[in-house]
Amino acid sequence: MTDTAPGSKSPIQTRYSLGDIPKLSAAAEVTANASLNAIAALPLGERSFDNTVVAFDRVMTDYADAVCPLVLMGNVYPDAKVAAEGMACEESAAIFDTRVYTRRDLYDVLRAQTPRTPGESRLYEVTIRAFEKNGLKLSEDRLAKVREMKTTLSGLETRYSANLNNDTTTLVFPADELEGIPPASSRATFSKTAEGSYLVTTKYPDYLAVMTYAERDETRRRMYGGAYNNRQADVNTALLEEAIVLRQKIAGGSWDMPHGPTTG
Repeated sequence: MTDTAPGSKSPIQTRYSLGDIPKLSAAAEVTANASLNAIAALPLGERSFDNTVVAFDRVMTDYADAVCPLVLMGNVYPDAKVAAEGMACEESAAIFDTRVYTRRDLYDVLRAQTPRTPGESRLYEVTIRAFEKNGLKLSEDRLAKVREMKTTLSGLETRYSANLNNDTTTLVFPADELEGIPPASSRATFSKTAEGSYLVTTKYPDYLAVMTYAERDETRRRMYGGAYNNRQADVNTALLEEAIVLRQKIAGGSWDMPHGPTTG
């Protein structure tokens, strides 16, 4: 089902059934890959800046337009199973980007083009830099290692985000500790205990209300230092450490993958 915002040119899909997001994500990849393959297969004499560099940028923009709403559902969709599909789409999109920007056939076609205007020069520089940051100046065996490590990194980043999104940390505040928070708006959204205290989550609306309006320093301190900045610390710290090691290896040219099982 789609909802159209006033003044928008195209409908924005906001409701999904289980299984919709993976299908839409896969379809976006198929469409993009077909167009990218066509660019890479252009005969030498038929290549131009427009049908290579500009066309590549259009393909990647169209792909992003297709999958970004799906990724967003991972953070906002009320059905946990559909939201999980959105989080999985985030990982698959990151892996797709890695695969695209490690394609030597595309890189060779795009790099051979000559910009004609300052705007085209900027587009060319950004595009080629993206490929080269992903290892296209390396030998094939080293490029394969970079591709492997970046794919692993995408999984770590997605799990890190999913852990934050699924966090259920809740603080209990007596009413007097929430002085300053508008009772008719923000405070009215908080759940309450049987004793009348308020249950405040670390989700952004609750967090913002406390940090913006709460008059007591200790209330803000409990939210900011004790809860919000420690969400999922037990599992995400290990993921972050592993991701840092991977990023260092990718940036520094150390091609051995981490030993042992991936942190669970």
